[in-house]
Amino acid sequence: MTSKSEPRLNSRRSQARRASKFELSFVRHLQRQLEERPPATKGKRTRERIKIAAATVMSEHGYHAMRLSDVTDAAGVAEGSFYVYFRDKRQVARVVLTQFLTGFFPREVQLSRTPFASIRSWNRRWLSVCRANVGLMRCMLQLSDERPEFARLLHWTNGRWCRRIAASVVRRHRPASVRGDAALLAAYLLTGMMDDLVRRLVVYPDRGFARAARSLAADDAEIADAATIIWMRALYPRSALREPLRGAAAALRALGSGRSSRSAKV
Repeated sequence: MTSKSEPRLNSRRSQARRASKFELSFVRHLQRQLEERPPATKGKRTRERIKIAAATVMSEHGYHAMRLSDVTDAAGVAEGSFYVYFRDKRQVARVVLTQFLTGFFPREVQLSRTPFASIRSWNRRWLSVCRANVGLMRCMLQLSDERPEFARLLHWTNGRWCRRIAASVVRRHRPASVRGDAALLAAYLLTGMMDDLVRRLVVYPDRGFARAARSLAADDAEIADAATIIWMRALYPRSALREPLRGAAAALRALGSGRSSRSAKV
């Protein structure tokens, strides 16, 4: 007879296997898909090559500087062939960045025994993906400024993620009474913090922020852990936060605790 905990354990193992195979670079992800699961027809394979080329060019040069000749050269196709599959530069950019946003970004949190472990896992993965795709992150901001429909897609995707976070918080707090609208507002505030963190840390580096991080010798993992402390204080304020932490995360946990960050257990 299987125990009730076995399905959950198997789910965690399955998620761990998927996480271990996860490719941080979107360009390499597309390349691997084409190699391992090529489309059946030549036309569809050519379309995928053009998408990979556009993603590569945007990663290296940005959306505004991308030229069709660069894309067709990288894809190994004639410029006339490009127009068989895409109307113009805007369309191929929108197709590539939409897939990057909706089909690649981490939207699943690895199941963990504690809220802290789940949130930390997602925050670390989020920063890792953004770091590995900094050029495409910049392109998403550029395209959203130019194309209102892409800006709406960004907002819709973020809203869907915030609703999932809020629902998870409400479930975690049972049987205590937690307002769903308050949890949703908190999710929007916290994901907004993470978006701005990525802008300042990765996309458009902020020197002041970099100095603050360097003063605590904080790498991306420690920054993610420090952000997780803020998440926990907003969503689970009664949690004791006994997880072993170091550097910036340990210093942030010590804030307001009545203890010096130097004496905080790491």
